[in-house]
Amino acid sequence: MRQGFLRKLVLGGGLAAMLLALALAPACENNRTKLTEEQSEGGLGLPTTSSSRKKITIDPRCELNEEIVEAKENTPEWVIYQLLDAARAPEDNEENFQKFYAQFDSETQAESWVRQQFWPRARKHVAKYLQGDPSQGVVYKICDRREENGKVKIFIQSTDPTKSNPPIAVKKDDGGKWKVVFYTP
Repeated sequence: MRQGFLRKLVLGGGLAAMLLALALAPACENNRTKLTEEQSEGGLGLPTTSSSRKKITIDPRCELNEEIVEAKENTPEWVIYQLLDAARAPEDNEENFQKFYAQFDSETQAESWVRQQFWPRARKHVAKYLQGDPSQGVVYKICDRREENGKVKIFIQSTDPTKSNPPIAVKKDDGGKWKVVFYTP
């Protein structure tokens, strides 16, 4: 008799726990990916099928998820495009460095500093910021954009999940051209 009572108690407790879980399930948040309203309604631009059978994942660190394929001239996106294009070039030569340095505000960034501190690391890490093979061209993603005091701070996506998305701040110079005033290679 005692074993029957214990069996009913255990089965009843398990059933009660299951009913409680089912009752609470609708109250749980179902948007685990933290999509914006626009993303959840319009989609993410992801393929519906995968030929490589690789799991398609969404990077929750990249809210805007704005892909830049061809940047318009005289925009903050153009400056970043030029930085990445110069850094991905196969040759580490003066022409490519000058293309890179031309994006910086020479009033705040000395050429020698950019050459010693930014250029080698930009070349080393450029593949982390490009969507695809660097030899195929410049395609990058903007994850966040913040405007304040005439500056635009843009966070570009790092494809290395252990790294944060680095910011690049640009500001118009006296001639009206966007120039880098803060850079994290």
